[in-house]
Amino acid sequence: MNGKDLFEKLREINPSVAAILMSGYDATDTPFASTGFVAFIPKPYTLQELATRVRQSLDAPAVPASGPEEESTV
Repeated sequence: MNGKDLFEKLREINPSVAAILMSGYDATDTPFASTGFVAFIPKPYTLQELATRVRQSLDAPAVPASGPEEESTV
């Protein structure tokens, strides 16, 4: 299981869970926002950079996963 698969499983349990995507790839090659990650941090990173991203993520409002729209019954 990779990180994206784990994140999807976590979202099934808690749609508001926040996660930071860490990758050795460039952010322009990684559509992290469309996958639900709250932030992106490229490798290698410093402890200060990681701490800053974690703090920003904790301070950001929770955004539930987008899913199929529920039909309303009237």
